[in-house]
Amino acid sequence: MAVQLSITALLLFLASFFAFFIAYLHAKRRRWRCRDSAAESPLCQLETDGDTSLPQPPLSSVGGEEAEKQRGEEGRKKKRGRKKRMERRLEGGEDAAACRTSGEGRADFPYPFSSCTSATQRKIKLQYDEIVKSNEAKALTMAQVGQFVNCLVDARNELQHKSEIIQRSFKIKKALLFKADKSTFDRLCQQVYKLEAEHKRLEEDAAVYNLLQEQLKLSPAYKTILEVGTSMEPKDAVDEAMDFSEISFEELLAQEKKDSFWVRNGKLRSISS
Repeated sequence: MAVQLSITALLLFLASFFAFFIAYLHAKRRRWRCRDSAAESPLCQLETDGDTSLPQPPLSSVGGEEAEKQRGEEGRKKKRGRKKRMERRLEGGEDAAACRTSGEGRADFPYPFSSCTSATQRKIKLQYDEIVKSNEAKALTMAQVGQFVNCLVDARNELQHKSEIIQRSFKIKKALLFKADKSTFDRLCQQVYKLEAEHKRLEEDAAVYNLLQEQLKLSPAYKTILEVGTSMEPKDAVDEAMDFSEISFEELLAQEKKDSFWVRNGKLRSISS
C-alpha cells in the first residue's frame, strides 16, 4: 500500500513538473515571437528613415496559429479600409484643386468635414461655416478671410506639435519593448495601439487642413489679400531704404553744428570750452 502511494505521488510530481515546463516553454516562445514582430515593425525604422507610419503591435499567440491568422486578416482588412478612405479624401482634394464651377460660375467645393470630427476640426468648422454663409450672401470681407487664415495657422502649429509628441512617444515605446518582460509587454502593446489610433486621427486632421488650404488659395478674397500685400511691398521697401540711407561725414557734421548743444550766446561752442 505504501509503495502504491509513493508511486502515485511520484507520477503526480512528474506530471506537474512536465506541465510547468511546457507552460514555461510556451510563454518563452510567445515572448520571443512578439519581440521578433516588434523588430520587424516600422517602429524600428523611425530613427533611420524618419518614417512617421505607425507600427502594428505584435499579436498574442494565446489562441494558436489560427487565431493569429484571423487577427492578421482583420488587420489587413482594416488597413485596406483606411487606405480607401484616405484615397477618397485625396480625390476630394484634387477635385477642390481643379475647382469645379457650377452653371452660375461659382466655385463648387466639397464639404471637407465629416460627421465625426476632432476638436481641431470643430474649431476650424465654426469659422468655415461662417465664411461659406458670407460668401453665399456676397458679404465676405478680407477681415473674415484673415481670421480664417489665422485659424488655419493655429491648426497647423497644433498638428505639428502633436506629430512631434507621437514620434517621441514611439521612440520611447520602442526602447521599452526590447527590454520589457512579460508583465509589462501587454501594457506597452496597448499603449502602442492608442498611439496608432491617435496618429490616424492626426492624419485625418492633416487631410482636412490640406483641403482647406487648397480651397482658400482659390478664393477671390484671399487673392485680393495677396494683391494688397504685393502692392504694399515696394512702398515699404522704399521707406526702409530711406530710413537706412547712407550719409556723408560732412552732412553729419553740418547737422551736428545746427544742434543747440554746440551754440552758446549765438556762437559755436569749442571743444575746449
